[in-house]
Amino acid sequence: MTGLLIVLVVLVALVVIGVPIRLIVRAKVAADTEAVGRWSRSLRERLLIPPECITFSRAGRFGVTHTSAVVALTVRHVLVKPLFETRVPIPLAEVAGVSEAKRFRGSCHATGSTYVVLRLRDGKEVALLAREPRRWSTALRRRLETR
Repeated sequence: MTGLLIVLVVLVALVVIGVPIRLIVRAKVAADTEAVGRWSRSLRERLLIPPECITFSRAGRFGVTHTSAVVALTVRHVLVKPLFETRVPIPLAEVAGVSEAKRFRGSCHATGSTYVVLRLRDGKEVALLAREPRRWSTALRRRLETR
């Protein structure tokens, strides 16, 4: 009976803590999605891929982190707004190349998802773990070809 009681207490604690956190994160994603849309409009740049919540890995001058972010592609930028950090504009003029990879800096996703890796002109790399990596890599490559 004691084991069952411990399991019940843990489950109740997870629900009491987890549900509010999930609601807060959902609200933050919605707010950041709207903010990235406003950001693209303030830059007067047409959206090629509208804001969506994805995983963003970065290094170098962008800091080192692996976090959830709202990301959009415009005609001149990859606009990144990490959920609890300041926004990060990545000018397409700084992107030297785009590739897809199952691993990025030693990490791989449990579901086998593919990273879209942006190689910057200074040699640094950032990666997007999007739901539709082919869509992102194709749009980025097309945009890089036309600049």
